[in-house]
Amino acid sequence: GSSLRSPPPPPFCSARMGRAADATAAKAARREAEQPVKPPGPESGDHWSLHVHNVLRSPPQRIWPNTKPIPFETPNFRGKMLLLVRTKPIATFGRTRFEGRQRMFEVQIQGEFLRKPEGTVYFGGKVPHQMSLSLISRSLCGAILRVLKTMARDMHVSFGSADASELPHICYPLASTMDKIEVTPAGKALPELGGDLQEDPASRASRFRGRWDHGSFQPGYTYSMSFHSAYVNLLSWEVVNLPGLPRLDLHQFWGTMPLNFVAYEALDGPAKPHAES
Repeated sequence: GSSLRSPPPPPFCSARMGRAADATAAKAARREAEQPVKPPGPESGDHWSLHVHNVLRSPPQRIWPNTKPIPFETPNFRGKMLLLVRTKPIATFGRTRFEGRQRMFEVQIQGEFLRKPEGTVYFGGKVPHQMSLSLISRSLCGAILRVLKTMARDMHVSFGSADASELPHICYPLASTMDKIEVTPAGKALPELGGDLQEDPASRASRFRGRWDHGSFQPGYTYSMSFHSAYVNLLSWEVVNLPGLPRLDLHQFWGTMPLNFVAYEALDGPAKPHAES
């Protein structure tokens, strides 16, 4: 992990999600009632309890899971994002990403860096305010984090700082965390999002160890990336499938706060906090 320069560089991407019963989602629902949007068809599955928004847009843009990629652009990155969630029954769109697998959701991102990152690019989740944890909830968090640390390299985690300069988050280096990264030089045909991305197995194994054959993210290439998790059920808002732990309601950790998916650049050493400014 590392800390952001002050003022921090703009984010590479950001999306917010929450349950429909949450205050943030309720406000978004009221806005959408005033500005009707076309809902997805039945092939996308039953995901009405989940509200997802692209917060880089003003006002935030509703994202429908299991439908089509949503374009976005920041000063650092231009591309599109696709969110796939496991539904019952499994949605027609993106069905191959879930059949015969435990995964609960998958995020696919495709785009190009508009400048070469100076530091490490991180990807993960954060909540917008400090967490108020009971002793039991803090103990459960510790147990969850111990399991997660065995599954990925260089996890950066924080319950947040007392002065709110660092928000609660769990993030990982983007290059070594993505399940698949397909690199396409400029002018070449791009893979279609929604399916399985292609990456040489030996190169992928090296990337997971922190030694990526491609080197680092840079302009001039399009990066198609996928990340999935079997441990967070976004529709029921629960932690699931963690070895030795029961299903856990995320409200006991975050209350009614939404979860933000973020990608950002960290410029200092790995022991530093990921400060907001």
